[in-house]
Amino acid sequence: VHNIDIQNLEHLKDHWQYVYDDPQSKFLVFSAYYDDRKEERFVRVIAAGKTKKPQKVLCRLYYHDSNKTIQSRLVEGSHVLIQENWNLPYSARYVLCPIYEEQIPHAVGILSDVGNSLNILKVTTNIVRNASWNVYQLPTAVEDIAVCVKPFYDEYNI
Repeated sequence: VHNIDIQNLEHLKDHWQYVYDDPQSKFLVFSAYYDDRKEERFVRVIAAGKTKKPQKVLCRLYYHDSNKTIQSRLVEGSHVLIQENWNLPYSARYVLCPIYEEQIPHAVGILSDVGNSLNILKVTTNIVRNASWNVYQLPTAVEDIAVCVKPFYDEYNI
């Protein structure tokens, strides 16, 4: 059981956080999203780091129950480079953390070895189930509308 303040996670803004205690390592994580588009479910983490020979990555998935008790599970993650780095030494990437539990994790920490992570990312879910809406009741003011578009290079719909 870990002491994580759930209230602070609810208001946590996405920001760059180091994975290692050494800022020279330049492996950072930004935000995390629940991804259930395929048969396997993942927490997809937006990250940046060295293009060549990325280090082993572990994911500490945090779950909470109705009593706000935190349980965690450590799983091995994988790097997926976003192919837009033009052979530069550092590139954007996804860190994929497989989910083996039925429950969706509340937060994730990315680390390189067993221990405590330096970062904590709230997992954004964006799940809409059985939604119904009427096209004639949509907002008419432009400020009230958001449009999500898919980039051409990857499966990115968050």
